[in-house]
Amino acid sequence: MIVNISACFVNEHIDKNEIREIGEHFNEMFVQKNVDELYNCFCSDIQENRKEETIEEIQKAFDFIDGNITEYNFSMIGFEEEHKREGIIQYYSIDPICRNVKTDKGNQYTIYYSYCHIYKSQPNYEGIWKITVVDNDDNEISIGQFYPAE
Repeated sequence: MIVNISACFVNEHIDKNEIREIGEHFNEMFVQKNVDELYNCFCSDIQENRKEETIEEIQKAFDFIDGNITEYNFSMIGFEEEHKREGIIQYYSIDPICRNVKTDKGNQYTIYYSYCHIYKSQPNYEGIWKITVVDNDDNEISIGQFYPAE
């Protein structure tokens, strides 16, 4: 008798280059001051339940940044969380940071993003949850809200 046992292990992974491109897209929306496009990057729950408030918050954040953004340093370094079940990613979030955001008026800021890439049990939570912009004096303004992790 010959017994042949085989197993298939699924080991899903996150494409960090894709996440980096998404983060760079967020930053470009700040450079361009594109309210509509940045709004469309938020999770559908925010878009469906906080539309007018979120659009107003985005505009206030753009106004908070004094001047036009001329340069920035984007970093994927930030809080990262991943949950797997049987090798399949159920939840993945990352909080990328955009440091040394400089404007043509000589001001400098840091932008913190809270972004959920995968949320299998709550797909309407996939997207940006919250953005916080902080100036050199630690004044800050936020857009969106936090959601509980899976």
